[in-house]
Amino acid sequence: MTWAEHLDAAAEIQAIAACTAPGELIFSADPYHLGSAADLRRVDGPGQPRWHEPVAGDGDYAINTTFDLRFGTFAHPWEDSLCVWGADLLQETQGALDACCRGCAPETG
Repeated sequence: MTWAEHLDAAAEIQAIAACTAPGELIFSADPYHLGSAADLRRVDGPGQPRWHEPVAGDGDYAINTTFDLRFGTFAHPWEDSLCVWGADLLQETQGALDACCRGCAPETG
């Protein structure tokens, strides 16, 4: 079991949205698909378009960030790692990331 299996993608997207200003775009890219941008406050709600970009990647690298790179995420599929940067995003995600890491810790006893 990996950290990605413990990650609540919807909660992570909400955390990213909470760090953006109204109307601010999040840019998402991976090496094999066209990049996209969206105001995360205007997706995934009733009558709104879906946001299909993964936070943790889907077997590819995945990056989600603001235009000015002040916060974001970078998922590396072969290292099975997730980099989260920016003070606001780290504060928003700390509890979820700590819980995710605890879920992946080897059992002792």
